[in-house]
Amino acid sequence: MLPLLLVQLLLGIGERFGGFQAEIRGLAEPASLAVGAGDEILVLESLSSRVRVFDPAGTELRAFGSRGSAPGELLEPQGIAVAPDGEIYVSDSGNDRVQVFSKEGRFLRSVGIRGTGQAEFNTPLGLAVDAQRVWVADSRNHRVQVFLRDGRYVAEIGRFGHGEGGLDHPADVAVDGDWNVYVADTDNQRIQVFDKHGELVRAFGAHGPYAGLFLTPSGIRFHAGRLYVADRDNHRVQVYDELGNLEYEWGVHALRPREGGGKVHYPNQVAVAPSGRFAAVAEAFEDRVQVFGPATEASDTAQRSQEKSTGSHYGAAVDSAGPTMVLLEPSAPAFLVWSVERDEPAEISRFGAFGSKPGQLVRPEGIAIDPDARRAYVSDPGLGRLSVFDVARPVEPDLRFIPDLVHFVKAFDFRKIAESLAPGGEPARWPIEPTALVRDGKGGLWILDAANARVVLLDDRGRIVRTIGARGSPSSPGGLFRPTDLALSPSGQVLYVVDAAAARVQAFDAEGKLLESFGRNGDGPTDFVRPFGVAVDSDANVYVSDEGGHKIVKFDAAGKPLAAFGREGLSRVEFFKPKGLAFDAGGRLVVVDWGNHRGQMLTRDGEFVRSFGARLFIQPTLRERPSPKDTGK
Repeated sequence: MLPLLLVQLLLGIGERFGGFQAEIRGLAEPASLAVGAGDEILVLESLSSRVRVFDPAGTELRAFGSRGSAPGELLEPQGIAVAPDGEIYVSDSGNDRVQVFSKEGRFLRSVGIRGTGQAEFNTPLGLAVDAQRVWVADSRNHRVQVFLRDGRYVAEIGRFGHGEGGLDHPADVAVDGDWNVYVADTDNQRIQVFDKHGELVRAFGAHGPYAGLFLTPSGIRFHAGRLYVADRDNHRVQVYDELGNLEYEWGVHALRPREGGGKVHYPNQVAVAPSGRFAAVAEAFEDRVQVFGPATEASDTAQRSQEKSTGSHYGAAVDSAGPTMVLLEPSAPAFLVWSVERDEPAEISRFGAFGSKPGQLVRPEGIAIDPDARRAYVSDPGLGRLSVFDVARPVEPDLRFIPDLVHFVKAFDFRKIAESLAPGGEPARWPIEPTALVRDGKGGLWILDAANARVVLLDDRGRIVRTIGARGSPSSPGGLFRPTDLALSPSGQVLYVVDAAAARVQAFDAEGKLLESFGRNGDGPTDFVRPFGVAVDSDANVYVSDEGGHKIVKFDAAGKPLAAFGREGLSRVEFFKPKGLAFDAGGRLVVVDWGNHRGQMLTRDGEFVRSFGARLFIQPTLRERPSPKDTGK
């Protein structure tokens, strides 16, 4: 048998990556990375708002950046690129701008403000740069903006849509030597290619698990005639030629949490060394970067042995009412119906298919269920849509899977709902982008509008009744910066909103008046690293999941910290990036243990009740956590 590399050369396909070389662990959510001169790996940490520079072996060389909104400061940055002369470009997503640094990390200049016009952004993500120009994926404006290196605006490419040339939340951009622009059209699950004049050349890819298909293409890089795509939810990197023909793929899906050594888990960005000696893959989910060299027989064999499946893990949201609990499975995409009538939850139905037709889903993110557990509401920011489904109550005494339990009823397309329906106030600059949801007992539906950083109250006809909050600084009272979840008090008179970027929870009355603000960023037991989810028990105590701190913090109704429980790990009451929270009819706190691909049910005091999900992931909770005496600690 001819050696692998000789076969590749004879076939004329050159070097292929896939052989594991090194791993850089302990990162604070690496959102992006680039490889600069001397094969230095620049890693952009979203959670710590800084850039760290490593050599290919993983030795840290230097770092720069700090959290904030002043010139040179960063807030949840998402994209990084290095110019030929060494200048470093960072998409400062939380501040809706692009900042430029010298190769030593000294701040040079900034481009952009929040908005919809020229040189204005809403959540800029990936970017590309060459000797003359800069291209920025302006995600929530559904376009790519082009600038000269000095920041002067040149043009924009794309518009919102699902047809040819339309973009839906583009996550990244790459450019070849002829200024052909390759766009990761993420929520359309494809790559689109435009010429230097912005005209569509071709598109390739569709939703699915098989070769040439995508599940959330989130990062792309162009190098030496090839396009490298981080196919995030397929846990792989796919490599294409300039015409969109698939050449090969690499990445073996990690099956166990924190499994590395070449196993790939939600890769969000890829970069290739200018020398061509290696490729680096960022995995924000796992807080690490892995370095890959030439493919080997072993890496190719492992790649071929994988089963292909559109199955995914639980999303961030959960809700419960009566005997029913509902969750999301975003990559499928689908929502799941569980019975919680018995001690052990049981999945009894699921519904969903990818697409933009009525009843289909693109990126389901929020879910709520009526108090009588007969109707479910699913938000889809990828479509700008809220879908409504009937959930029939099973009549059989024995729990079993019922495929036809769920039926589509109707949908509200927020891109078509006139903002003038809102009583008073300034018109929103962007259509409602629905994320988290909560249903009250009066027929109202409270929705987090991520694009406009506010809360919207809809009546049962989809009309806007009221809006609460508006984009503000992380310290402004009543302003929202990056809200992630919301919950109502038992009386329905107090609305709690989690603002992740501000590391706080704000409480409003039903008319939108600010009542309380509590929580702070820090490393204390009841401080937040990055809060995410919120739920309220029948005594009006407030529970907040700290995704960054791997714990749950309990407050009283006035925001006084009462307790904190949980830590990073796999055992009982141990979490990895916990997100959604809800209380079931039995008073159990349901926690979406997102990073561990499972759910846990706890008492109000944080004691373990049970876990649910695939047995592989709940196995560590089926036995008691070892005591310090048992472990020798």
